[in-house]
Amino acid sequence: MAAKKLPTDSAGRIDRSRFSGADGEIWRFFIENYFLPVDAEIRQLIRTKIHLLESGILPKSFEDFFSHEVEFEALHKLWKQKGVASPEIRGPGWPKEFESDVKTVLDRLRLQHQAFLLRLGASGNK
Repeated sequence: MAAKKLPTDSAGRIDRSRFSGADGEIWRFFIENYFLPVDAEIRQLIRTKIHLLESGILPKSFEDFFSHEVEFEALHKLWKQKGVASPEIRGPGWPKEFESDVKTVLDRLRLQHQAFLLRLGASGNK
């Protein structure tokens, strides 16, 4: 959604180097009203459901997400509360494998859940 309102590069990613006029305000709006709240929900969901992961081991992309999320939030708060911009700090960004890993984990959990329900149904018919 933000990429539809802001300048992007050839890959379709938001290009802050091309911001002009109100683009900074639009970007901050998306950060505060979309990115930070969604990231916080994702963080909370992973942390409260970690027991569902095999052996409790986080995929590397989940750990990378936590690093990205905390840095993104801290730098935004530094700017918002102290007026200190940090454009020179380029973090790792959104983990490339995150969506794929989430899908893999979710698919596995759904299969396990279905298998459990089938076993319950089978044992209830005896």
